[in-house]
Parts: sequence; C-alpha cells; structure tokens
Amino acid sequence: KVLTGIDAASLWAAGFGLAMIPFAIITGYLASGDTASDPQAVNKMILSGLCTGLWIGFIYGRMTLGPGLWNHRRLAVVQTVIAFLAINVTYLLGSIGGLLARGETIMDIFPFFPHFESAPEIGTFVSVVLMLVGLATMLVVIYLQPKPQRMAE
Repeated sequence: KVLTGIDAASLWAAGFGLAMIPFAIITGYLASGDTASDPQAVNKMILSGLCTGLWIGFIYGRMTLGPGLWNHRRLAVVQTVIAFLAINVTYLLGSIGGLLARGETIMDIFPFFPHFESAPEIGTFVSVVLMLVGLATMLVVIYLQPKPQRMAE
C-alpha cells in the first residue's frame, strides 16, 4: 500500500513539475531582460527543453507500462535514472533562475556545480535541423515503434 502511494505521488509530482516548466521559462525570460545576449538565459532555455523531455519520458514510461514497471529490475532502474536526471535538471533550472533574478543561488555551495557564464552558439540552420531531428524521432516513437504492453502488478 505504501509503494502504491509513493508511485502515485511520483506521477503527481512529475506532472506538476512538467506543468511548471513554462512558468520557469517565462520568469527566466523576464528576469534576464535581453534573452538573446544573456548566456545564462540561453542555457536556461536549453535546459528547459531537456527537462521537459525527461519529465515526459518519465510520465510516458510509467503510464504506458503501468505500475508493474517497478517489479522488473531493469525497467525500474531505467525509470529511476530518468527521474534522477529530471530532478537534477530541475534543480539546475531553479539555480539559473536564482542567478538571473538575484545573482546568487543555493547551488553555489557545491564545488561541482556547473557555472553557465557561456552558452553554446548554434545558428538558425542547425537549430532547424535539430528541431526536425527531434520531430522525426518523436514521430517514430509514437507511430512506428511497437506499442508497449501494460504490466500486471
């Protein structure tokens, strides 16, 4: 019974986190002023996309495979790694937001915290190619990949 409650809580938390990402993007944009020239804001936008993909992957995996997912060791490990990565990217988003708004972050106390004073520079052509690759990948997963079977508890 406790494990069922934890499973449900993880789904609700992932859904809420996913719903809050647009607000993180908007507040980061407003806090930075000039988004195009601020490397921290650019990194926040890039990480927002990564965070969205990780949370969607977590929710999709759990909803399509069902709660029986946790009874299979390999699948449970993959699901746990996705959740761990999503949580850490969410922490990074919050930290970059703190840097943009106040100039400081709680994550500065950790020596291994990445600093985002520079951002990758990609042109319009590369951006469009990456978007098309992402769209094609998503369409393959949705329409061509075999549908997973729900697992019994």
